[in-house]
Amino acid sequence: MHARLKQLEDADKPVVAAIHGHALGGGLEFAMACHYRVAVASARVGQPEVLLGIIPGAGGTQRLPRLCGPALALEMCTDGKPIAAARAKEAGILDAVVDGDLLQGAIDFARARAAAHERRRTRDQQDKISDPSTGLAACQALRTTLAKTARGARYS
Repeated sequence: MHARLKQLEDADKPVVAAIHGHALGGGLEFAMACHYRVAVASARVGQPEVLLGIIPGAGGTQRLPRLCGPALALEMCTDGKPIAAARAKEAGILDAVVDGDLLQGAIDFARARAAAHERRRTRDQQDKISDPSTGLAACQALRTTLAKTARGARYS
């Protein structure tokens, strides 16, 4: 799976994931390996596999913080609740929310990126994870929240 996602990420032409409905678990991990992500307003994205005791296994724990920062990534990878397209766009998980025809919107988005010779790899994005104190603060806040909600569990 990781080799296939790397091939997708290394594609010479911009790869745009068009999300209609829900991109959950592996679907979101596949979309995050694409250079860009566009979705309809009603779309939702998330990592619900954590509700089954499974961690995101196809790069979700690595790519998600690069797109949205450690705080939201930790939230999504621990509570398993999907987020709406508008919030995902605001956070940086999505690049655009398309009104109207999703396919045409995704094609137009891809053409614009290709014309501008743009291709952005998620693995290369560092700005949201470059300050280690941000991730540490997010972990400490999560630990406090989990202490209240996961009675009896110990986190060290």
